[in-house]
Amino acid sequence: MSKKLAAAVIIIIIVIIVILLYRYKGAGSTHYYVSSSGNDDNSGLSKRAPWRSLEQVNNYKFKPGDIICFKRGDVWRGQLVPQSGNARLAIKYTGYGPGKEKPVILGSIDKSDMGSWEQSALNIWRTSAGELDIGNIIFDNSECGQKVWNENGLNSQGRFYYDSQTGNVLLFSYENPSQKYNSIECAVNRYIINQSNKSYVEYDGLALKYGAAHGIGGYSTHDITIRNCDISYVGGGDLYTDERRTRYGNGIEFWGEAYDNLVEGCNIWEIYDAGVTNQNSGEIKKQYNITYKNNKIWNCEYSFEYWNSPAESYTGNILFAGNTCSNAGGGWGHTQRPDPSGIHICLYPNAAQLEKLIITNNIMKEAGFTIIYIDARFNGTDALMLSRNSYYQDIQKLFCFWKEEKYYPGDFSLYTDSKKQDKDSVINKGAKYG
Repeated sequence: MSKKLAAAVIIIIIVIIVILLYRYKGAGSTHYYVSSSGNDDNSGLSKRAPWRSLEQVNNYKFKPGDIICFKRGDVWRGQLVPQSGNARLAIKYTGYGPGKEKPVILGSIDKSDMGSWEQSALNIWRTSAGELDIGNIIFDNSECGQKVWNENGLNSQGRFYYDSQTGNVLLFSYENPSQKYNSIECAVNRYIINQSNKSYVEYDGLALKYGAAHGIGGYSTHDITIRNCDISYVGGGDLYTDERRTRYGNGIEFWGEAYDNLVEGCNIWEIYDAGVTNQNSGEIKKQYNITYKNNKIWNCEYSFEYWNSPAESYTGNILFAGNTCSNAGGGWGHTQRPDPSGIHICLYPNAAQLEKLIITNNIMKEAGFTIIYIDARFNGTDALMLSRNSYYQDIQKLFCFWKEEKYYPGDFSLYTDSKKQDKDSVINKGAKYG
């Protein structure tokens, strides 16, 4: 074969490879568009023919590599149920259009209209909310109602009771609530995004608000990426009835089997329980390769929470890095809880085998109770690694509660020497960090 012919053959082979790679890369990468002014009868395949509803998105059968684009600045109500991609191509949920405002998914019922409320007694107003518990009411996008457990507790402005027998909400107000408040959002007790049994999914640039369960929750997940999302005013739903009336709600929770998941660059605030958490109990499960990095978390009861059981379960390679956490216990639910605390790093009873729980390069500012909490029943402190963190805590408050041992900011050197942790970290005693 001549050199010219050989060169021509090589060029042809290269061209064929490039074409195949291009086709391979593009396979399955169909964009679908969703706008609150769209129509579900549209194709959804262009910005000029977008779909309208979450129901259409939830029910449509997507393929790995598909990208579902929600219009920035638009608002949807309800629950998003994603679909799984595969090891080659994830399914992505993101935004489109001009501006920085993210597309918003609300887990709440709008009760702002005056016709939504009727007076049932002096200062008591009633509205229908359906069969799911209402765990919180958000007034004017910032003020939260006080949930009570019977009608006798309705004795001051903003207190509310959800009647599971009738599906009604009763609210104490000196006037029609829609006259007092510009907006009234009743947070429904369900995940805003339910990703149970899902894998190879990516969320980028979504805003989730006003749900009474988790912002993003679900069991048996892997290869989930949550990036640049805003999650706020989440939680407060009735988990189960006991003496304390246990309520719940995390910003992002990975429950049960969970691995190869990433939470990055998110803003998470005003959460009833934890900003981010991976946890499990009851069944034998593995959780590993879960990373939380470069997030901003504030006004949550806990910034990061972890526990796993039974003893046959396994947790490994959990990384909490580069996050900025502030004002733990300063959120809306703190004074309503039966167990108020305020903790940035909360390690509850853990029976599972634990390898590599790494907490590094974080900024943690002010905690109502303590910045670090390690329960006496926590198994696996040998696998815990804290390093290169910056702490800010009032000198009169606890810095670390380590299995009944208490360390205040002034005891930082004693803590680092005795626990062999945070040797290259710093604490700013008594400083209020703005």
